[in-house]
Amino acid sequence: MLSSILHNRHALLIGINRYPFLPREKQLLGAVNDAELMRRVLIDDFEFPPASISLLRDAEATRGGILAAFESLLERVGGSDIVVVHYSGHGSQIRSCSSHEPDGLAETIVPHDGHRDPNREPCDIVDDEVFTYLARLAEQTPFVTLVLDCCHSGHAYRNGVGSRHVPPDLRPAPQLPAVPTPGRLGSIFRDRCVVLAACRDDEEAFERRRGGGEVAHGHWTFALLRTLHEARPGATVRDVFERACARVLAEGSRQRPQIEGARDRTIFGVEPRPPARFVAVGAFCDGRPTLAAGAAQGLAEGSVWAVYPQGTKRPGEVAELARVRVIEVGALSSIAEVLEPVGVVFEAGARAFEHEPAYGDRRLTVAAGDGGVSRGLLDRIEKSPVLRLAAVGETPDVVALAGSLELVDRHGHLVARPASTRAEPSLDATLARLERR
Repeated sequence: MLSSILHNRHALLIGINRYPFLPREKQLLGAVNDAELMRRVLIDDFEFPPASISLLRDAEATRGGILAAFESLLERVGGSDIVVVHYSGHGSQIRSCSSHEPDGLAETIVPHDGHRDPNREPCDIVDDEVFTYLARLAEQTPFVTLVLDCCHSGHAYRNGVGSRHVPPDLRPAPQLPAVPTPGRLGSIFRDRCVVLAACRDDEEAFERRRGGGEVAHGHWTFALLRTLHEARPGATVRDVFERACARVLAEGSRQRPQIEGARDRTIFGVEPRPPARFVAVGAFCDGRPTLAAGAAQGLAEGSVWAVYPQGTKRPGEVAELARVRVIEVGALSSIAEVLEPVGVVFEAGARAFEHEPAYGDRRLTVAAGDGGVSRGLLDRIEKSPVLRLAAVGETPDVVALAGSLELVDRHGHLVARPASTRAEPSLDATLARLERR
C-alpha cells in the first residue's frame, strides 16, 4: 500500500464533445462527462488533490493544448509519483511510414481542431506520439495509467447510439520524433505502465445515454468508473478491468475492452480509500431528527454526529449542516437532538458522520450469588477499571458464587476456573483473567 504523503498524484484528463471542423453527425455527447466523472472519482476515492488534476474540455483540447499539457505533466512528475491520463473523444487512423504498422495505418486520437481538410496539415495525435510521452513519464515513475475511450474504425451512428470514430486520414502523417523501439515499449508496459482501452484496434467504442436519457457517457468509461468507485483495498488493475469488461459485455456491446501492461499491481499503484461510515438522516419528529440506524448498527446514546448534504462521501469535503447528539437508541433507528445551529431543519436523506463516539460505561457487571461473597472479592471488584458491582435489579454479566469464585455468565455458563475466595493470589489471577476477556 502506498503512502498518500510520500507519493504525489497527478492526472491529465481530456474530454472532447465538440469538433468544429467535422460534420454535425460526428459531434459527441458524453466525452466531457467522462472526463469530469473521472476527476470526481480520482478526488473522492483515490485522494488526488484537485489542484494536481489538469482537465481539458473541448476548445482547451486542441492538438497544441494536449501536447502542452503532456509537457507540463512531465515537468511536475517526480520519482514514484502516481500519474493517470484519460482521453475520451474520437479515435481515427492516419497513413503511417512506420515499419511496425502492418496495415500502413497508425491509430490516432482526434483533438478539438481535428479535421479532414486535404488543404491543411493533419493534426491528429498519432499513437507513437502518445507512447513517446508514456515512455518519458515511465522513465520518471513506475506508476503510469492511460485510459482511452475512443475507437479506430467502424461507422458513425447506428440506432441512435454514438460511435467515437472518425474516418481515416489517408495522407502521410507529419514527420514525428523518434519513438522507443518496440522492445523498449514492451518493457515499459510490462513493468511501469498500464493501458486500459475501450476496444480493439479494429472495433468501435460507443457512448450511451444514462439516467433516463438525460446524461451520456462512454460505455467503457462509465463501466470502469463505476467499478473503480466500488473497489476495495487490495484490488488490482486486473480485478477492476475484468469486472468493468464484464459490465460492458453484459449490456450487449460489441466492443471488447483491452488491457496492456502492469495489470497485477493495485489500482493506479495506490490503494483506494475505504468509504467513511455514515448514517442516513430521516424525517424530523417533534422537532428532532431521526437517524436510520440503531443498536443493531452500533449507535450509542450520547454520540455526536456531523450532518452533511445528501451525497457527501466524507466529512469535511463540503460545508457541515449541523451537529446532533443521539438521545434515544432503538433497535434499527435512533432519535437525536440538534446541538448547533439551534433550530436548523435539514431534509431527509442528509448524511450523518460520527464526530464524537459515546463509549458509556462498558464495565462488566458482577453480582454475588445466594450465599454472598467475601469482603476481599468486593474490594477487588470496586478497584477494577473494567468490573463493577451490579445494581439491585440489574441483570449481571457474571455471577460470583459463595465458597469459591465460580464466575458464570447470565446463562449459567462457566467463564473462569473456580478458585478459593480466601486465596488472594488465586483470586487476583481469576479476576485478571476475567478482566482480559
